[in-house]
Formats: sequence, structure tokens, C-alpha cells
Amino acid sequence: MFEVNFFEKKQKNYLPALLGAFTLIMIMGIGLYFFTAYTSLVRQDERNKEWLVTEAEQVLVSRQIKNYAETTMQLNDEKSLFEEMEYPMATAAELLVKRIPGGSGNITSFYLSAENQLTLVLGNLSVTQIDETVLDLRKQDYVANVQLIRVESDAEDTGSLAEIWVTLDEATLRGEAAQ
Repeated sequence: MFEVNFFEKKQKNYLPALLGAFTLIMIMGIGLYFFTAYTSLVRQDERNKEWLVTEAEQVLVSRQIKNYAETTMQLNDEKSLFEEMEYPMATAAELLVKRIPGGSGNITSFYLSAENQLTLVLGNLSVTQIDETVLDLRKQDYVANVQLIRVESDAEDTGSLAEIWVTLDEATLRGEAAQ
């Protein structure tokens, strides 16, 4: 037999509908989050670009100041190294001029090569004065070697022209310069 009950309600399963609605709401929430995050970052990027355009001069000045500061620090570091490596030319010239009879007035040429080789051309000195100068230079601590290269006499007997090579001891010369 057949029973028909018009008043009895059939039970419905609402769980799939609830899960579908929850999933749809979650997907919409995640999409809304990504959309707002993207628009927020785009707006921030635009504001940063506008700020860079308005503050470009200040940024440029700031970068230049930074470069100058770095260059100054580098130069200060290298200054002490340069001062240590600087050749004591003034000291060498002063010490050698003291040993020449007549001082700098008799020096015709003064040339220092890279190998601490100094070429002196002396004028208006007698042969005796030239000999005394060479011997005096050999006695100096800062002189490693002295060579008399040539001596020329004038026909008018006003003195002789002498070329002398002096090899300097740089370490001793630096010690003399420090004193």
C-alpha cells in the first residue's frame, strides 16, 4: 500500500549550500583584500614619485654631499700615506746648497731622477773648490755615492763648469728632514 502524507515535510540538506556560500564569501574576501592591497601600493608609489619630483633638487644635493663626504674621507686617508711617501726635496736641496761654495749662485742645473740620482751642474768654481765640494759631499750621511762626471774650463779663466752625480740615501735623508 501506498501512504501519502501531504503534511509531512521532506528534510533538506543545507550543508552543501552553506559550504558553497562560505567558499564564495571567502573567495570574494580574498579578492577584495588583494584589490585593496594593490590599489594602496599603486597610490603609495604615485605619492613617492610625486615626492621625488618635488624634492629632486634636495635629493640631488643630498647625493652630492654624500659623494663629497666619501671623497673627503678617502682623501684624508690617502693624505697621510702621501705625506709618508713624499720625497724630502726641500731638505735635499737645502742640505746640498749648504755644501756648495758660493751657495745657490754657483748651481747652474739641479735635476733629481727617480732613482735618487741627483745631477748637479756647478759653474764659476775653481778646480780646487770642485774637488773640495766632491769630498765634502762624500762625507755626508745622506749621500750614498758621488761621481764627478766632467769638468770644463773657460778660456777666460772665470771658473770651471762641473757636472756631478750624487746618489742620495732616501732613508737617511728622511731622517734629516724629520730633524
